Amino acid sequence: MPAAGWGVSLGAVLTLAGCASVPSDHGRSVSDSLRQQRSLVAPGKDDLALLAQPLDADACVQVALRASPRLQQLYAELGVAQADVYEATRIANPSLSIAELRHGSSEVKRVTGISQRITELLFLRTNSRVAKSALLQTQQRIAATVLEHESEVRKAYYDYVAASLGDQMRARQAAVAAAAAQYASDLHKAGNINELELGQAQLARSEARVAELQRQVPAARAALLKLMGVTGDAQFVERLALPVPSALDVGALQAYAVQQRLDLAAAREALGSAESQYRLARRWRWVGDVEVSAEREREPDGTALSGPGASVELPIFNQGGDKKLRAGARVAAMRAEIAALELDVRHDVAAQAAQLSAAAAVIDEYRQRLMPMQARAMALKRQEHNFMLSGTFDLLEVRKQQFSGLQGYLQAVADYWKTRSELARVAGGRLPDGVAVADTSATAELPAEGE
Repeated sequence: MPAAGWGVSLGAVLTLAGCASVPSDHGRSVSDSLRQQRSLVAPGKDDLALLAQPLDADACVQVALRASPRLQQLYAELGVAQADVYEATRIANPSLSIAELRHGSSEVKRVTGISQRITELLFLRTNSRVAKSALLQTQQRIAATVLEHESEVRKAYYDYVAASLGDQMRARQAAVAAAAAQYASDLHKAGNINELELGQAQLARSEARVAELQRQVPAARAALLKLMGVTGDAQFVERLALPVPSALDVGALQAYAVQQRLDLAAAREALGSAESQYRLARRWRWVGDVEVSAEREREPDGTALSGPGASVELPIFNQGGDKKLRAGARVAAMRAEIAALELDVRHDVAAQAAQLSAAAAVIDEYRQRLMPMQARAMALKRQEHNFMLSGTFDLLEVRKQQFSGLQGYLQAVADYWKTRSELARVAGGRLPDGVAVADTSATAELPAEGE
């Protein structure tokens, strides 16, 4: 075949290698779709406009999906994975060689050639599948990481609300303690109480003031805004929905999580790709580099010679046993990794489900017994005070206990929703319908002043 014909053949090989197009979003839409199937919220076009109004947990997540630099950095990794797909669908570029051989000053022999490695062509389809599988794994892992970030935002929101309500409660306690200390000072001046009783009231005021000064809101707010990826002013809904009691089927939830978790899905996808590569290594381990070429020589007298050439690596000293061993070891390691991850998921789900049940029981104890008893004690103490059967300081002590109980209750509700967010995370994102839902008609928040 003439050299020109071989050049055409090599060009055809290059054409057959394919020209896979690169999506403009580098595959982000696939990752977003995987996340949205498991998330409680979906991003909208005007998520950042939500900052103009008080934000609840869902709104905080929506803002984070658009604004967080950490998430944008994750999505940038898709470009690298997409580049690997692009590279895998193409074979190496051909090499062009030119030589000029002289004999004396007048005789010149010119040699031109073109060569192409075609080993990649033999495995082009397999390499393309492997690269596309790697891209899917990256999309799955990114979606899983974004879901984890959603969970972190939710927990930070509940931490902030608990901190805000707690700070407000401690401010009320400090105000009550200050009023009690002033009242004690007036009584002491009038000679109605001794120095010890005055000192006790002043000590209580100082302790309440110290607690008030240890504000938790600044740190909690900064942590939440950092996870959301925004700076500046933002207002938040400072109340917590009450949970609806629900029985947890731990076994069903574990089975659900094993199928729902995207990191497990990515690991299974990687295992499938590794098994394919292992089969390929066993079948083609003896194949080395193969190269075809075409050369053309022009003699000094003008005579032209052309023809094809080829080179093949001979599997004499290395028959590819290392490739087979390496591929087999990777498969065994991945199978063990998946088994370990499934075990971790099942145990994590069981642990978080137990914590969620315990948190619900704590809330129930507060609502059904502890807080009603404290309210009853406060009402009875007021009656005694009105009939002058007990002093003002006794009434203030009962009020202090009531404040403490209310603060514990609000923290318990926040802890419940944080645990629920963690359970959703270990279960893979969205929990099954009916598990740990909110009662939108009732909320846990600070009572009005004087209640």
